[in-house]
Amino acid sequence: MKRMKLIGLMLLAVFALGAFAAATASAEEGFLPTPKTATALGGTSILETASKANITCTSLDDSTITMENDKHGKATLQWLGCKAEGLFGANSLGDKAEVILAEVLFLVCLDPTNAAGTLIDNFGVIGEVVGKLHLEVPAVGALTIVTGAALGAILTTGPAKLWIMEFNRVGTGSPGAQVVTDCKQGTTTILHNLLSELNENKKPEAASENVASGLLQFPSEVELMDS
Repeated sequence: MKRMKLIGLMLLAVFALGAFAAATASAEEGFLPTPKTATALGGTSILETASKANITCTSLDDSTITMENDKHGKATLQWLGCKAEGLFGANSLGDKAEVILAEVLFLVCLDPTNAAGTLIDNFGVIGEVVGKLHLEVPAVGALTIVTGAALGAILTTGPAKLWIMEFNRVGTGSPGAQVVTDCKQGTTTILHNLLSELNENKKPEAASENVASGLLQFPSEVELMDS
């Protein structure tokens, strides 16, 4: 009987530890209290490839992010005034002239670092293109396919309604390179892997995304938590 009681207590302990581990994993990082929506917005935005090709948009228009939980959301981002090489109007396939609509998943992550391994901030953000984003430049008959995820850093500390999101390219000398190269989701390392492919030539190249004055706005104050 004592042996049975001991086995029962051991099993309870195992189940308790399992439940604790699951709760810890589900609360690693995120905005609390959990918001239903957020708004992404920003200034001049530049998509640049390793071969120095670029599409520049004058602004990231207010775009609603629907939050699925405290750290995961989905949005159709709307960029306005978009031009390739600063000359030719660019748009997402089938959309209005100089307007790019991109379906993107957002995910909060931890410890965003650069190529040198330097910590940028405590929290980062992953912006992952859903499927493939087709961009066209009608004047020159060019079609660009964008896939993958761009990484950034969250610079604000809460509680706050307005949060600064920093998506930066490395700049001169390193075209197509992103400042934040990786961040953590639990024990998994997420890498910046944004790619651009011109005219479906099967030779995708590295790409970066730069958003001036990137912001994330919530209806009420939230705070980023890390358990």
